[in-house]
Amino acid sequence: PVNQSSATFIAAGVYTLVVTNTLTGCMSSTTTPSTFTVVTNTNTPTVSITAISSNTVIGCGSNSSVTYSAIATTANGSANYLWNPGSVTTSTFSATTAGVYNAIVTDAVSGCSTTTQFTVTGNSTTPNLTSTALVGMPCGATSTSLSANSTNTNVSYSWTGPVAAIITGSATSTPTVDAAGNYVVTVTDLVTGCTNSNTVSVTQTSITAAFTADPTSGISPLTVNFTNQTIGASSYNWSFGNGAVSTSTNPSTIYTSTGSYTVILIATAGSCSATATAVIVVEDGLTLDIPNVFTPNGDGINDIFTIKSTGVKEIALSIFNRWGLKLYDFSGPKAAWDGITGTGEKASDGTYFFFVKAIGFDGKEIQKNGTVNLFR
Repeated sequence: PVNQSSATFIAAGVYTLVVTNTLTGCMSSTTTPSTFTVVTNTNTPTVSITAISSNTVIGCGSNSSVTYSAIATTANGSANYLWNPGSVTTSTFSATTAGVYNAIVTDAVSGCSTTTQFTVTGNSTTPNLTSTALVGMPCGATSTSLSANSTNTNVSYSWTGPVAAIITGSATSTPTVDAAGNYVVTVTDLVTGCTNSNTVSVTQTSITAAFTADPTSGISPLTVNFTNQTIGASSYNWSFGNGAVSTSTNPSTIYTSTGSYTVILIATAGSCSATATAVIVVEDGLTLDIPNVFTPNGDGINDIFTIKSTGVKEIALSIFNRWGLKLYDFSGPKAAWDGITGTGEKASDGTYFFFVKAIGFDGKEIQKNGTVNLFR
């Protein structure tokens, strides 16, 4: 027997509580002695652990954790929970990293417990990704292909780029595009939801043909040097208009005859080409040939007093009669007189005086005066 108001029992059995008055020695008599039974409970709880989140693998974004629920069955219907690592004491637990976890469930009455071990799989590492444009878009090309690759398995691809530029395969690793620009590929791990992105730049070859000539005009023989200002080409074909050609980048040529010459440059890169042109004007040196008679009678033969010239940039002609009266004045690149005075009258037969001043393209100047006979 234990002489105290409380007692701890370590064995199952029937126990009686008797209350005695220490002064009178009387025992409780109004009721029968209290009797109660202590039973043994050594049953461990049973527990089931279930993932209650939409995903069961650790990953990225909305898949960054996996939530588990423990459902325990105990003899007394109540249980305590402890999840490790993490020391969470609720019936649910969210794992944010992959690894091995323990769920410890304890009978709240008997103190009996059970430990259940489970493994959380997955990772939050972005998938490997490489990407490239297979070729640039040369002149005249209408499309090119892009390529992406990941060493991860179970992945998907998604491409974005200039509006309506992806012709086919925007959800594949090898789309076809029809425009230059920047394209972004995103690879997604279908298990973890983790993504990775790369940018692929597509360029298209273009050619702008251009050149300068120095000089663009002059007196024969004229040496002209050409400076190529073309952008984007790799080869050149020149035609100088004088029968000469060249494939040099910055060629030169010599013009030995007077005239206007069209220079053509065709610049090429692969199947693409562009053309530029310029005109070279070649003049003779300054010369004058002045006749001394003309017959403006309308027969179509020698009707006009014409000063034949070469290399003239500007010429001035004045006609005077024998009394010094100016009848005609002219300036321009070519000088002539048809026998009509400045007032519109026909000059009569006779001798007239001319004064000529000519400036050549070579910078030279010639001044001449003399007489010309007019016969109708």
